[in-house]
Amino acid sequence: MLVGILSILAAAGLMLVDQLIKLWATVELLPVGSKPFIPHVLEFYYLLNDGMSFSMLSGKRTLLVVVTGVMLAVLAGMLLLRKMPRLERAAWILVMGGGVGNLIDRIRTGVVVDYLNCLFINFPVFNFADVCICVGVGLLVLSLLLDMRREQKAKQQRGVRPQMEQRELTLAPESVGLRLDRWLAEQCPDLSRSQLQNLIEAGSVTCNGSPLNKKDKLKAGQTILLTLPDPQPIEAQPQNIPLDIVYEDDSLLVVNKPKGMVVHPAPGNPDGTMVNALLWHCAGRLSGIGGAIRPGIVHRIDKDTSGLLVVAKTDAAHQALTEQMSVHSIHRVYHAVVYGNLKEDTGFVEAPIGRDPKDRKKDGRHPAELQICLHRLAGAGTVRQLYLHCMQA
Repeated sequence: MLVGILSILAAAGLMLVDQLIKLWATVELLPVGSKPFIPHVLEFYYLLNDGMSFSMLSGKRTLLVVVTGVMLAVLAGMLLLRKMPRLERAAWILVMGGGVGNLIDRIRTGVVVDYLNCLFINFPVFNFADVCICVGVGLLVLSLLLDMRREQKAKQQRGVRPQMEQRELTLAPESVGLRLDRWLAEQCPDLSRSQLQNLIEAGSVTCNGSPLNKKDKLKAGQTILLTLPDPQPIEAQPQNIPLDIVYEDDSLLVVNKPKGMVVHPAPGNPDGTMVNALLWHCAGRLSGIGGAIRPGIVHRIDKDTSGLLVVAKTDAAHQALTEQMSVHSIHRVYHAVVYGNLKEDTGFVEAPIGRDPKDRKKDGRHPAELQICLHRLAGAGTVRQLYLHCMQA
């Protein structure tokens, strides 16, 4: 809503500039008719226009006022309520500022004051409001073309399916006797242990055509064939939803998730999620480790919680970030407002609160810890855990 209000104020500023220039034109140009401005290019030429450009709808004052007023009212509602990219918003601000400027003229006097005349081309006399409208329309066309280009790139990215990768791994003498899963983890540092476990269980790790077990001991002379299947196609669709990007490079980005936005598609929230917005922003270039529903998502926060999310663009970045989170080398801070008074200004709350192993919607009795500081709560719990810990404190 704040962005919408600022947009309306910006349009009002353009309208004010337009009215001030028209006032100057009436005072300075009306007595003389015209003044030179840029030789052989542009001159000031006072003209009253009772229609639109090229004399369209000339004399139709009431029709022009009603139609223009309705369109500008709809546009004002869009600027206030609708989320849109910055370029599109700037375009609509220009259109609205110029439209209101000319509308005021038609309501007050029935005619629009024009004062700019091109000398090198046969073109109608125009004014500052007309310039705003034309530039705004041009930006709208540019915004549309950019959106179409990004959507086309995203479709091309989704349409490219890499060939199935196979890795032939030769056993070194010093590796004889090692367990298969441990040896594979050393040979394939770009794959996580869970990925390797899944590949073994799926029969994608073979020797002489026979699938191996993760506990198998390696033997001299063996050649292990590791087959990586094609990544799952992304089921979530890109959507042009504005994102608050705090940081971005070729490997990852940090986005400020607003309250009310779901991180990834789920029953009841099939679209309009952070993943849909990321697929549009990144044109499909996201890590595939999270699967078809959660591409690039390394961690999540609740729908009604705002905060920073780290998103992986590559599988290598995804694996590195997941490893850092598993060993708690990444420090995360949660802010919450607590009603009532805590007994201490600082300290720790250690209480058996966590997920119930049988029902994820219930709080179980697993240990969890929360550090409490004055005006700040920091820890690794969810919003629900924060609430329960504050009750215990």
